[in-house]
Amino acid sequence: MKFIKGEKVKFLNNVGGGVVVKILKDNMVEVRTDDGFEYPVLVDELISIDEEITNRQYGFTTESEKRKIERIIQNKSTEKDDIIDNQDIEEEFNWEKNVENEPQTNDDINIYFAFVPTVENIEKADFMAYLVNDCNYSIFYNIYSSIEIFRNKHGILSANSKELLHTFKNDKVNEIQSFTFQLIFYKNEKHDKKTVIEKELKIDAKSFFSPKKFTENDFFYEDSLVLSVINEDGMRAAMENLVKKEIEKALSEKLKAQNAEKKSNYIKHIQPKDNEKIVDLHIHELIENEEGLSRKDILDIQMKRFKDELEVAIKNKLGRIIFIHGVGNGRLKLEIWNELKKPKFKKLSYQDASFKEYGYGATLVII
Repeated sequence: MKFIKGEKVKFLNNVGGGVVVKILKDNMVEVRTDDGFEYPVLVDELISIDEEITNRQYGFTTESEKRKIERIIQNKSTEKDDIIDNQDIEEEFNWEKNVENEPQTNDDINIYFAFVPTVENIEKADFMAYLVNDCNYSIFYNIYSSIEIFRNKHGILSANSKELLHTFKNDKVNEIQSFTFQLIFYKNEKHDKKTVIEKELKIDAKSFFSPKKFTENDFFYEDSLVLSVINEDGMRAAMENLVKKEIEKALSEKLKAQNAEKKSNYIKHIQPKDNEKIVDLHIHELIENEEGLSRKDILDIQMKRFKDELEVAIKNKLGRIIFIHGVGNGRLKLEIWNELKKPKFKKLSYQDASFKEYGYGATLVII
């Protein structure tokens, strides 16, 4: 009998069982038992208890396939022709299987370094170090560490597979600090060239004593500490998110500029009444380029223009002057009103300007 990786098995001549983790020879496999240890076992001493895999190996209908057939029958029974033959089911079922088995064209590189505890209680566990190749490229790998018991590991790891490199004893995990990975990617058929990667992965030894760091994952049955060496899926998602944020920011700034321009154009078209002046204090109306200016610099420029215009209006005995300061965070309006409260301007009166004429964010000063 043949077994495959991931198949659940029980021992014929002993108590217990486990999961097949490696095919050693035609007549021998490596089994990881429920207590986390791995042993070579003759296939004649094992029996499969994985119904889904066994059914698939011998061509029997699995539970999931039965549900698909029931769904196909149910869908066809609602059609005008209530006659359902085996050919209809076979054609549609085979089409569904073909869709599921279409080859994936994703050639992103995703490599992980994982530590799997040998027992559930990580305070007492040893840790099996695995290199996980979660991509469609095979790799030549060389892994270096300053740890005496793990000086250098090198080899070939097939696409979409993992390999046990070393088991660190519980009393040695404090020595773990960093690993340097050198990786070369290749396929046996025509493929895109991938850059040779060298990366140092630093590890905090405290992680081995924190249960929260060991999580459910796609590579092991046990909760494991899975560290990313390189993750192009994650980098692509991060880049897409960054680009999305940049686009949103650019659109927001463009909209803000358009609104400011509309307000500015609106204000420019307001015809001042006799003995009246309108002063727009928006920074883009006062200087050509505000790049590199701090908020304080901008506020100082706006307040200088306010004071200059107010002094000129008083000197020329203007009746009214309207300062357009906008809403913003309210800081400019507060500074203007605090200035108008000073004793030297006690003969002046001021108030919010007409919203109907100037919108929110304008102050009327009556001289």
